[in-house]
Order: sequence, then structure tokens, then C-alpha cells
Amino acid sequence: MKKIITKTAPFLISSLLVIGYWKMRTWTPNYAWDPQGKEMLMLDIALTSLFFYKTLFWLVAANLLVFGLLQLIKKNNKTAGVVLALTLTYYFALGRVIDQKCAFFYYAVFQNQSVAEEYLIRPIEEAGYAIGPLLTEKIIDKNMKYRGYAILGLQKINYELATLKLGEILLDPLEQEGIRADSYEALKSFNNEIARKYVEEYDRQVLDTKEGIAALLAERPELEKPEPVEVENRLIILVSKDDKIHMNGVLTGKSELRNAVKHFITETSDKTEVELPLIGKQPVSKGSIYLQNEKETDYSFYIACQNEIKAAHLELRETGAKKFFNTKYKNLEGDKLDVIVALIPQRIREGVQVD
Repeated sequence: MKKIITKTAPFLISSLLVIGYWKMRTWTPNYAWDPQGKEMLMLDIALTSLFFYKTLFWLVAANLLVFGLLQLIKKNNKTAGVVLALTLTYYFALGRVIDQKCAFFYYAVFQNQSVAEEYLIRPIEEAGYAIGPLLTEKIIDKNMKYRGYAILGLQKINYELATLKLGEILLDPLEQEGIRADSYEALKSFNNEIARKYVEEYDRQVLDTKEGIAALLAERPELEKPEPVEVENRLIILVSKDDKIHMNGVLTGKSELRNAVKHFITETSDKTEVELPLIGKQPVSKGSIYLQNEKETDYSFYIACQNEIKAAHLELRETGAKKFFNTKYKNLEGDKLDVIVALIPQRIREGVQVD
């Protein structure tokens, strides 16, 4: 009995480690911070399927490797070599099949997860290159959930086969500006001739000049002079030509921008008590955000900063929707939607010079 335990122990340990690892990696709460309705069910199905396929694949691979190493320790070099060669063949041949099989389930996780924004592309990165064809097919749908993050995911996994679809999005004047900016950044990162041609064509369409997309901001029409705002209620964000952000004169990283905007709205700016339907008197920020640029500011970086500012407002509205109506902001309608918009007004003034 002792001999059997000694022989099987390495395989049992490796199997338990594999099972435990994939159980943690596919644990539903990792992806379901605030699930709604069928999202939890879809996540459970997708993550259970991932656990099954990944665990089965790695159980075989790990135990083959353990067997090979044991043969090596026993100096059965020929057997060890055959087993290790078999392990590598299994890993590279069947591994690709498993990755392709799991791509659909990773996409289901991506679409049904409810996590913070910085974690949204994690399922794409975990799926790797195999999810590329599915994302490429889906991004054409303008109503796709997390569409901008899908495009960012294609950039992260360097899926250059998406070049043609991203080019179509970039050159479509009816597309949202943020989505076109995401496509532009992805195409710029791809090292192929077709992607470069799409970028050049877009530059020509926008300006018909050699200056390209970076000059867009300098060409904006003059805006009407806004009502004066007290200095303490101004957040002046300057996006410089060297891709730096100055917030009220202080150099700030792009990763800090969203939280800084939220802090300004909720803490720094003055508040006024407003009687709102359904929720009564509430403090509402009097703050305004002035988004400025220099003449040579890169357009795509400017759009990225603009998106961070808008995302800050969206997150605050999400908080308000959860607090007062116990639901997501996207689910609000009618008076409830109007109340949350009034509670977190979005006052962003672009291109305005502030004294």
C-alpha cells in the first residue's frame, strides 16, 4: 500500500494543483462583481466550460511531464525523451484546438462580466490570439457591448487579421468618434502595409493635408463664450502636444485622470442643494471641466483623455443609480434617468480659453 501511495503521490499532487489553479482562474466572482439577471447564468455556463476544457488539457500535460521527469530521475533517458517529446507534441497540437474551443466561452465571459473598467479586456488577454476571429466578426455590430474594449483587445493580442474590419470602421463617417479613435490606435500599432494605408487615407479624408489627424484639434470652430465660472469650480485640463496632461497646472498621468475628475466633482467643487424628484434635496456640483489642447496635440490621445473624463461621469452616475434606484444606470428610463443626469451634470467645455 505504501509503495502504491509513493508511486502515485507525484501524479496526485500535480493533479490537485492543476484542478485548484483552474478552479481559482474560473471562479465566477472574479468576473461577476455586480451581475444582473441572465448575466450570472451565462457567466456560470462559460466559466464551467472553461474549467472543464482547461483542467482536462492540463491534467494530461502535467502528468505526462511528471512521468517524464520521474523517468529522467531513474536515468531511463530513452523513455524520458520519448515522453517529453510526446508531451511537447500534445501541448502544441492539442493546445491550439483547446484554445479555439475556449475562445467562444471567453467571449461569453467578456460580454457578461461586471467588473471595473480596467479589467474588462482581461478575458480577451486570457483567450489570446484564438479569440481574434470572433472579435473581428462581432465589432462590425454598432450595438455590440464593450465594443471599444473589443477593439482594444484586438490591439493587445496583435490580431492583424482584423485590419480590414478596423479599416472599415475607421473610414465610416457615421461611426462614433471614440470607436474610430480606438480603431485608429489599433491600426497604428499593426505592422502591416494595409493598416498604414487605412491610417493615411483617414488622414487625407479628414484634412486633405499632410498634417494628418493630429491637426484636427487646431481646426475646431470657435465656440461661444461660456458663462463665467468661479475659479474654485474650474478644473482646467490641458492635453499637451507631447502627450502630457496638466490639471490646473499640475502634471497628471492619464491613469490618474478619471479618479481626479471624480474627486473634483464629488469633493473639491462647490455644491448647491437641489430638490430632485423621487430622491429629494441633494448636493449637486457646480464644477465645470475645461478641456484644452495645444495646436500640435495628438488627436487620438486627446480623444482618450476625453473618454476618461466622460467615463468618470458615467461611473458617478452608476453609483447614483445603484444608491437611489438599486439598478444600473443603463437600465434607467424616464424620470429616474433624468434625476441621475441632473444629480451628476456633465459640464465639459472644449477649446475654451480660461483667463
